[in-house]
Amino acid sequence: MDTYKVLDTVLKTLYINATTIKDDRKIRLMEVEMDRAKLTQKIITLQEQIGRAMARYTPDAWMDLGLTISQLRALFLIDFDGSTNTERLASSLGVTRSNVSATVDHLIRQELVSRERHPDDHRIVLLKTTNKGEALVAKLRDSQMTRMSGILAKLSSEELSAMAKHLTILTKAVEVQKEGKQVKKRH
Repeated sequence: MDTYKVLDTVLKTLYINATTIKDDRKIRLMEVEMDRAKLTQKIITLQEQIGRAMARYTPDAWMDLGLTISQLRALFLIDFDGSTNTERLASSLGVTRSNVSATVDHLIRQELVSRERHPDDHRIVLLKTTNKGEALVAKLRDSQMTRMSGILAKLSSEELSAMAKHLTILTKAVEVQKEGKQVKKRH
């Protein structure tokens, strides 16, 4: 009978220890997840701070263009895609087709974008950047690259290396996210 009591005590102790270990693991996992949440929030906050700081210098490049932010975004999207149609552009900008039409009309009046018939299906009208539009986009990108180069020049080689490493990781995560969305759209 004493053997059973000892065995029972040992089993209870083992159960309590196993439960404690399991609880400790749960606590550590919760702490890791809390740390991840804090780190994620910190990264988002830093990204917003960088965006605000960069925006302070951006107006130099585009303030005198006579274009709104929406028009600039549309111009960059059309240029990035090479060509697009009104429906895709509206979807990318998160606006209605009628809203994007007014934006595109302004870009056409500025001779930054043209409307052209699709070569294979004349019912489809494509939006393309003109030479003037491509030159403007290139000028704005060059301005941004010059500004970023000036900022990065202030970092040490080790800091640049660390940034390159971490931005590569972030770029891969963005690509995976982008691929996941494209797969969902196909289904």
